[in-house]
Parts: sequence; structure tokens; C-alpha cells
Amino acid sequence: MSKKSTRAATAARQRKYQAKRQPPPALDPLQRYTIPESNAVLRQSNAKTYGDIKTGKIRVIRDGGRTYVPGSELVRLSSLPADAA
Repeated sequence: MSKKSTRAATAARQRKYQAKRQPPPALDPLQRYTIPESNAVLRQSNAKTYGDIKTGKIRVIRDGGRTYVPGSELVRLSSLPADAA
């Protein structure tokens, strides 16, 4: 591998790493969020989110073939329980 391609690969890895480390989007209770956006806010995997939807822990909005999580639901799930303080 040449120096140029090594530098390009290193720069690409750094960009990918920085993209993953971005904070979750600002949370608006009146907005609806896609599953990947919900994963970022709740900091959980795709499988965990779909499992929570299946068990009824997360309420969703279905619009045709798409599934959205209401922002109010994300606010409810991301806040600490009253007895945890």
C-alpha cells in the first residue's frame, strides 16, 4: 500500500469514527422519529428497539409500511424514574 492510500484510508476511518460519536439529535416531543433515530436517542440496538416495540414497552405510529416512534414516547423512555433519584 502506498503512503497516499494509507493516509486516505486513515482519514476515512477517522471520519467514520467521528460520525458515530456525534450526540443524538435534539429531542422534540411533537416530532416523530424513525427507528435508527430512536436507537440513537435511547442508545440501544436495533434488535432491542424492535423487541421493546413487540412487547409493548415502546408505542409506535405506523404510517403505511413505515414505523415511527413519537417524540413524547422517547421523552418518557429517556427520563429517569422518580424512585431512581
